[in-house]
Amino acid sequence: MHTHPGRLFIERFGRVEGPESIKRYVTFLREEAGIGAEPPINLAAIFHKFGIPTPKRAALPGQQGLLVNPDLGIIFIEERDQETRQRFSEAHELVELLFAAMTTRNNAYSRDVGNFV
Repeated sequence: MHTHPGRLFIERFGRVEGPESIKRYVTFLREEAGIGAEPPINLAAIFHKFGIPTPKRAALPGQQGLLVNPDLGIIFIEERDQETRQRFSEAHELVELLFAAMTTRNNAYSRDVGNFV
């Protein structure tokens, strides 16, 4: 069963206030998956803990990763990138799940996400 890690984090810890909240989210992901902070981080354990499908490799011209469906945790990763770049992209998309869970506000000049402008 899929559990949205961004929503769960916000439910437990409240609004995302800035960079320190994002660092706390990363710690939360590792703690929930029962893994430490020593590289290399076991991303597969994080995906498994939250029921996120293994990111699919696909041709993504001009992009390294794409959060296709945040509600289901569907992630695509550029298939032609080196493995180290693919791992970075997978980690990046895990953080994108936090941003996807944050409230948005539209205004005349931009679209704000949470407290980030």
